[in-house]
Amino acid sequence: MLVTDAQSLWTTGAEALRGQVSDATWKTWFEGITPVEATDRTLVLAVPNTLVKERIEGRYLELVRDVVADASSRQLDIAIVVRTDAVRKRLAGVRPTTRRASSFGEGLYTPEIGRQTYTEALRQARKLLQAGWAVLIDGTFSTAAERQQARELASDLGRPFAILWCDAPDAVLDIRLRQRAADIRQVSDAGPELLAAHRARYEPPDGESETIRVDTTAGPDAVVAAALRALSSA
Repeated sequence: MLVTDAQSLWTTGAEALRGQVSDATWKTWFEGITPVEATDRTLVLAVPNTLVKERIEGRYLELVRDVVADASSRQLDIAIVVRTDAVRKRLAGVRPTTRRASSFGEGLYTPEIGRQTYTEALRQARKLLQAGWAVLIDGTFSTAAERQQARELASDLGRPFAILWCDAPDAVLDIRLRQRAADIRQVSDAGPELLAAHRARYEPPDGESETIRVDTTAGPDAVVAAALRALSSA
């Protein structure tokens, strides 16, 4: 049977995976994985934190790839998400969901810590790309210089590259930031009080090559599907 949608694909693969690892391993490293989207080439999976991501990519990626291939009856790329919010917390020695709220540009969000965070995120991405995995770096990439570093990384390794410029009206972002701030499972510290300051300092990627602008006003399922369609045709 050919399984095509992300939820069914991961459910089928996860059942096979669970039979190949201990209960403790399953509960520690795999139970929190959620499927995001599937195309004819790629399955995107989200993991709850950086520790889980690093353990899976270090020990279990081939196993995950095999069970997904069996479930889908074809070989799919597994896209690994590197979250700059989680990288920042890890560098600071802070648990991912520990809040470190501060004013814009202060605390864990000084320019220097920002540079360290993106340097480490790109280092992780390079390692994964060199191992043959598809990578999504999830971050604001607020400056042209930060985006250029990512572009140069892909170019150095001869890998395809695209910028997904995700945006929505401020009223929509304000609601989402308030909802995220109230969710104790979230990694990011950013709340609605920082939106104006971020907008003022953001360098939009207008005119930059390999940029796909995505209006995220719609629900997440529609937005992810639109983004993947755009990437497939890029």
